[in-house]
Amino acid sequence: TIPLRVRPNLGAGLSLVWHPPEGYLVEAVEPNPGQPGLRHGDVLRRVGSAMLSGHRQQSAADRMLAAAWQDGAVATVFRPSCDSCLGDLVSARCGMGARGSLLLPAVG
Repeated sequence: TIPLRVRPNLGAGLSLVWHPPEGYLVEAVEPNPGQPGLRHGDVLRRVGSAMLSGHRQQSAADRMLAAAWQDGAVATVFRPSCDSCLGDLVSARCGMGARGSLLLPAVG
Protein backbone atom coordinates (compact mmCIF):
# COMPACT_ATOMS: atom_id res chain seq x y z
CA THR A 1 0.00 0.00 0.00
CA ILE A 2 1.18 3.51 -0.83
CA PRO A 3 -0.12 6.84 0.53
CA LEU A 4 -0.79 9.22 -2.37
CA ARG A 5 0.33 12.83 -2.59
CA VAL A 6 -2.37 15.05 -4.10
CA ARG A 7 -1.72 18.81 -4.11
CA PRO A 8 -4.16 21.67 -4.79
CA ASN A 9 -3.71 23.16 -8.28
CA LEU A 10 -1.18 20.41 -9.07
CA GLY A 11 -2.95 17.10 -8.55
CA ALA A 12 -1.06 13.86 -8.09
CA GLY A 13 1.35 14.15 -11.01
CA LEU A 14 0.26 10.80 -12.43
CA SER A 15 -0.63 9.75 -15.94
CA LEU A 16 -3.14 6.91 -15.61
CA VAL A 17 -4.86 4.68 -18.16
CA TRP A 18 -7.84 2.51 -17.32
CA HIS A 19 -6.81 -1.10 -17.82
CA PRO A 20 -9.90 -3.28 -17.41
CA PRO A 21 -10.51 -5.30 -15.39
CA GLU A 22 -7.33 -4.68 -13.37
CA GLY A 23 -7.66 -0.98 -12.47
CA TYR A 24 -5.55 2.01 -13.54
CA LEU A 25 -2.16 1.52 -15.15
CA VAL A 26 0.46 4.12 -14.17
CA GLU A 27 1.99 5.41 -17.40
CA ALA A 28 4.13 8.12 -15.82
CA VAL A 29 4.96 9.66 -12.43
CA GLU A 30 5.91 13.34 -12.48
CA PRO A 31 8.61 14.54 -10.05
CA ASN A 32 6.25 17.07 -8.49
CA PRO A 33 4.53 16.25 -6.14
CA GLY A 34 6.19 12.85 -6.58
CA GLN A 35 4.76 9.52 -5.51
CA PRO A 36 7.37 7.64 -3.46
CA GLY A 37 6.94 3.92 -3.95
CA LEU A 38 4.92 4.24 -7.15
CA ARG A 39 6.42 3.72 -10.61
CA HIS A 40 5.64 3.32 -14.29
CA GLY A 41 3.92 -0.01 -14.90
CA ASP A 42 2.22 -0.26 -11.49
CA VAL A 43 -1.53 -0.85 -11.44
CA LEU A 44 -3.77 0.97 -8.95
CA ARG A 45 -6.40 -1.51 -7.80
CA ARG A 46 -7.86 0.42 -4.87
CA VAL A 47 -7.65 3.99 -3.55
CA GLY A 48 -9.00 4.41 -0.04
CA SER A 49 -12.19 2.35 0.12
CA ALA A 50 -12.78 2.65 -3.65
CA MET A 51 -12.23 -0.61 -5.53
CA LEU A 52 -10.91 0.26 -9.01
CA SER A 53 -10.67 -3.24 -10.44
CA GLY A 54 -13.53 -5.34 -11.74
CA HIS A 55 -15.54 -2.56 -13.40
CA ARG A 56 -17.08 -3.21 -16.80
CA GLN A 57 -17.20 0.45 -17.81
CA GLN A 58 -14.55 3.10 -17.44
CA SER A 59 -17.11 5.69 -16.32
CA ALA A 60 -17.88 3.63 -13.20
CA ALA A 61 -14.18 3.24 -12.38
CA ASP A 62 -13.60 6.97 -13.01
CA ARG A 63 -16.37 7.90 -10.54
CA MET A 64 -14.90 5.62 -7.87
CA LEU A 65 -11.42 7.07 -8.39
CA ALA A 66 -12.62 10.69 -8.36
CA ALA A 67 -14.52 10.18 -5.09
CA ALA A 68 -11.48 8.67 -3.36
CA TRP A 69 -8.74 10.90 -4.83
CA GLN A 70 -7.31 12.95 -1.97
CA ASP A 71 -4.01 13.67 -0.28
CA GLY A 72 -2.99 10.79 1.96
CA ALA A 73 -5.44 8.30 0.48
CA VAL A 74 -3.87 4.85 0.58
CA ALA A 75 -3.53 3.07 -2.75
CA THR A 76 -3.36 -0.68 -3.15
CA VAL A 77 -0.93 -1.35 -5.98
CA PHE A 78 -0.17 -4.38 -8.11
CA ARG A 79 3.40 -4.48 -9.38
CA PRO A 80 4.24 -7.13 -11.96
CA SER A 81 7.05 -9.39 -10.85
CA CYS A 82 10.34 -9.75 -12.70
CA ASP A 83 9.44 -13.35 -13.38
CA SER A 84 6.33 -12.59 -15.38
CA CYS A 85 3.39 -14.94 -15.34
CA LEU A 86 0.36 -15.15 -17.54
CA GLY A 87 -1.66 -11.96 -17.00
CA ASP A 88 1.23 -9.78 -15.76
CA LEU A 89 2.01 -6.53 -17.56
CA VAL A 90 5.54 -6.27 -18.89
CA SER A 91 7.36 -3.29 -20.41
CA ALA A 92 8.83 -3.63 -23.89
CA ARG A 93 11.05 -0.92 -25.41
CA CYS A 94 9.97 0.12 -28.89
CA GLY A 95 12.66 2.69 -29.77
CA MET A 96 10.68 5.92 -29.49
CA GLY A 97 12.84 7.74 -26.93
CA ALA A 98 12.18 8.04 -23.20
CA ARG A 99 8.46 7.36 -23.62
CA GLY A 100 9.08 4.58 -26.12
CA SER A 101 7.87 1.57 -24.23
CA LEU A 102 4.76 -0.53 -24.42
CA LEU A 103 3.08 -2.39 -21.58
CA LEU A 104 1.99 -5.79 -22.81
CA PRO A 105 0.36 -8.76 -21.13
CA ALA A 106 2.86 -11.51 -20.43
CA VAL A 107 2.36 -14.82 -22.15
CA GLY A 108 4.19 -16.87 -19.57
